[in-house]
Amino acid sequence: MAPTSTSIIRTSSTEYSVLDLLLLAGTQLCMAIEQWRNEHGAALRGWMDAWAEFEALNALANYAQENQDNTFPEFSDDEAGFEASALGHPLMLNETCVRNEVQLNGRTRSYVVSGVVLTISPCGAGRQPGRAGPNRTA
Repeated sequence: MAPTSTSIIRTSSTEYSVLDLLLLAGTQLCMAIEQWRNEHGAALRGWMDAWAEFEALNALANYAQENQDNTFPEFSDDEAGFEASALGHPLMLNETCVRNEVQLNGRTRSYVVSGVVLTISPCGAGRQPGRAGPNRTA
């Protein structure tokens, strides 16, 4: 008869406890972590900043590869502003996305954007593709 998961866990836990008492593994591990922190802790922030920048660049590169028909910003030395034609939400399907013309510059300084959050609710887990519940908005 095969051992149950509970008996394996109980045996592993008991064996670990005996081994821990003999070798003081928990204490040894804490001391090793503390020594590593003292030696490398100051550099950790730099490592995390570099990793975060890598992740951001990787996400942008992945998005650009998967959405080659989308455009990316062009910078100019003219007056500060923002212009976009056919601006829409990047995660919505092209068939349902409402696109807008937007210009923010010296004359137009702000826009009020509002929308209904219910458009996301039919995407709940466990639903069949292409089927929405009673909240269907499209």
